[in-house]
Amino acid sequence: MMFAEDLVDPPFAVPNSLFPLVVRTYHLVRERCDFTQLRNAVNRSLSTE
Repeated sequence: MMFAEDLVDPPFAVPNSLFPLVVRTYHLVRERCDFTQLRNAVNRSLSTE
């Protein structure tokens, strides 16, 4: 999780207590989007067979 902290400038930094929550939420949303794309790709490949 340390990589994300380097992307935020100190004046705009999120309070330390909120930062892990924001990062966790971001990863959950991104994983859900990736899963949806994967499921759509599988459905397309199954429908073409």
